[in-house]
Amino acid sequence: MPAPRTLMVALDGSPSSEFALELAGSLALATGASVELVSVVPIHVYYSNYVPDVNTVTEAEEKAVHDRLEKDMEKLRSRGVRDVRFTVLSGLVVEALLDHVQAHPPELLIMGSRGQSTTRRLLLGSVSDALVHYANCPVLVAKLPPNPAPTKG
Repeated sequence: MPAPRTLMVALDGSPSSEFALELAGSLALATGASVELVSVVPIHVYYSNYVPDVNTVTEAEEKAVHDRLEKDMEKLRSRGVRDVRFTVLSGLVVEALLDHVQAHPPELLIMGSRGQSTTRRLLLGSVSDALVHYANCPVLVAKLPPNPAPTKG
């Protein structure tokens, strides 16, 4: 299989997504791939009397995500990755990411694994699980390596 020419990195600001960003940067440097950084400003849904109440995102939330992606883009550029851009989405996280991936399919989607407990994953679902199952492209889930045990010395 040839090296991917287009990478998309789904970021949420977590440590595992920072690891995914670094992995994507290394892959882009090695292959010359272009990189699109994507993040979703989540719409919060509240249920009252069994009817969903969808609250829109605030300008402050959108600006915070925009600023974080801009810093991530500059981080990759400072490492030598030339073709980097970013996209800010809003909506329900899985739906927004799937819609974007379908409209602009990368050759490889990279994202972090947040490592939720089994109970939490069953109750809340997992963005990475959904994208692995439903994205129309290969998905690489970057899991943080375990912390090494401190050495005595």
